[in-house]
Amino acid sequence: MDELKYTWPEAEPNLTVKGKVGIGTKTPSQELEVIGDISATNLNLNGSLTIDKNLAVGGNFQLGTLSINAFSSDGNLADNSNLAVPTEQAVKTYVDNQISTRAALNGATNQNFATNNLTVGGNLRVSGNLEVQGDVIARDTEHIEGNVSLGDQDSDEVKITGVIRSGHSSGALRIDDALHTTGSLTVDGSISVRDAIATAQLSVTDLVSGSIKIENNLTLGGKVGIGTPNPRNTLGIRATRQSEELISFEDPSGRTKWHINQNLGGTNPGLNFVETGVADGRFFIKAGGNVGIGTTNPEAELHVIGKLLGAAQDTSGTALRICCGKTPEGSTNWQPYRGGTKGIYVDVDTSACGFKSTPIYLVNMHGNGSNWGATGGSSAYDRTNQGFRVYVRFSSGEDLTPDFANSRGWHIQWLAIGN
Repeated sequence: MDELKYTWPEAEPNLTVKGKVGIGTKTPSQELEVIGDISATNLNLNGSLTIDKNLAVGGNFQLGTLSINAFSSDGNLADNSNLAVPTEQAVKTYVDNQISTRAALNGATNQNFATNNLTVGGNLRVSGNLEVQGDVIARDTEHIEGNVSLGDQDSDEVKITGVIRSGHSSGALRIDDALHTTGSLTVDGSISVRDAIATAQLSVTDLVSGSIKIENNLTLGGKVGIGTPNPRNTLGIRATRQSEELISFEDPSGRTKWHINQNLGGTNPGLNFVETGVADGRFFIKAGGNVGIGTTNPEAELHVIGKLLGAAQDTSGTALRICCGKTPEGSTNWQPYRGGTKGIYVDVDTSACGFKSTPIYLVNMHGNGSNWGATGGSSAYDRTNQGFRVYVRFSSGEDLTPDFANSRGWHIQWLAIGN
């Protein structure tokens, strides 16, 4: 194309062209088509501006009365593009009308949306996965519907500062799998091992401190140690001092009625059965084998302080049995002899002794008065292995009745020796 050199007359300020004008092209497709660069000091466009390719702005540009720093774009401002806005000055966007109820960011799988800080004043909904590589701080109550999975390795930790509460319909915190704690577990309320499973168990390997109340049955398959972690026998009790009350027996009101002491030191060591607050040494087993009844210092294999009533048997082969007793003082079943007033008698029952044959009876009558003048109280008649009879009368021939004898406390004491 030949260059047309022409100078426009200064007296004619306007140029009117009815067809298309091409600069750098012979076949313009628009009213004005320029092939090449355009240089203008000021460019004012009253209509729309369509840019099919890139737009580069080397400096600042102004939209209306708003000054905005220079920015660059890859050619479009769609949701699948990169947009860089410099931050030397504040960047503001004003929208007079609603743009859309949603802003979609449909980038490719290898594209990222990056921001330093993101503030959401309303709700944030994520339909896919949400990955957070830093810390997540929730200031208020968090509601998560459905299942929640935390961690993917055995070494991962979940730390909670505060209290865990249950929203389960049962009101309890339900844990369906085994619970293993390497630290201490404190339960301020009740702990229950139950359900219909016969194998439900509570296993404690080391130590249970504090009080344990068992309202129903307790079945122990192993050994029980009180004061010791290693009992030798089914029940082992270890003292903490040389002299100590080991076992107590209480009444329904909680008062101790009996207790057992263990005395390991001193001059008289042994095991002492005590009627609490009443008498010491009700039954005492002294170290070495002596047994005391009514004494805490038995000096023989059997040492009794008090009255002795009962039976003894020699099991060495002779089957010797010793039995003793007495009739009640003041209420002995005296009977008038032959219905008269000249004497009385009483039948003494010894069947509880279990003699197989008639034993030897040693008999004596005791009383509180007038018995010294009576005769017959030391003689046993009608002797059998079941008992005997004693006749008593006054040697002076005075009248003697059962009422008189009981008023004086007359009674029979006896000792039987047999087999």
